[in-house]
Amino acid sequence: MMAHRIAKFLQSKGHNIKVINGSCNNNSVFEGIEVIGFNLNKNDHDLWLWADVVVTHLVNTHYCLNQARKYNKKLIHLIHNSFSDHILKVRENANYLVYNSDYVRRILGYNHPYTICIPPVNYRDYEVSNKGSYITLVNLNENKGGRILIEIAKRLPEYKFLAIEGGYYDQIKDESVKNIKYLPPQVDMKKIYNKTKLLLMPSEYESWGQVAIEAIASGVPVLSSEAQGLKEALGNATISIDRKNIDAWVKYIKVVMEDSAVYSKLQELSILRAKELDPIPYLERLNTFFEQVKNVKSWKQ
Repeated sequence: MMAHRIAKFLQSKGHNIKVINGSCNNNSVFEGIEVIGFNLNKNDHDLWLWADVVVTHLVNTHYCLNQARKYNKKLIHLIHNSFSDHILKVRENANYLVYNSDYVRRILGYNHPYTICIPPVNYRDYEVSNKGSYITLVNLNENKGGRILIEIAKRLPEYKFLAIEGGYYDQIKDESVKNIKYLPPQVDMKKIYNKTKLLLMPSEYESWGQVAIEAIASGVPVLSSEAQGLKEALGNATISIDRKNIDAWVKYIKVVMEDSAVYSKLQELSILRAKELDPIPYLERLNTFFEQVKNVKSWKQ
């Protein structure tokens, strides 16, 4: 979603964008962005010749590092986490970085030219609603807290929980816990936030927390773990809880759900924080960064 939102913004600024989807062979157009179905075993010669700048991230990084060297192309890396990559670390020439948070930048400390662009969540696109009734967790893998949700739900049978399956890693579910409603991965998350009164993020690790920011933009308060990325993203618009302390999760869920004054204050702080994280200034700086990379002779670090 971060990459797609960035692509849409750059296209609105006049850039020609082609997105490669390595998981299928079919070409399509998604929300105005040209998507090329691509198998890495196919000849990609024409695509690399076409591009002025190539953007990569995650599992495609090493493939793109090699191809960029072959075709003498500038490569921009979207850095989504604080896990160091040795090859990227030693290859500084013609490699440029977009960190998803200042936290990640501080941890990695690469010497490459960089900018910071938080995952774009525009609060203007979200509807603040008080109609929700569910306590929600998005992505049920071990890191995100699928097992923790089950334990919390067992302790709080009087509340309804909504569990949204994620698109990666094993999803932890227990259909025998009757107050948890499981849903498959969603196309429109705004519908989920409109059903949600409180979002849980008991993650072991987060480099930022895009789901949390989408929730607060919708006026949905968040209870979060003490993961450093979440702390940076949410600021004072959350209650941070030791992820392993189920008693604490149960306690604060009851406080927020049952004390209207506490809920209203946390909701107010949430909306304010979402507005503080207005993505437009970040995206404008990112566009300037892309222009500088395209014309690297004028680069000013």
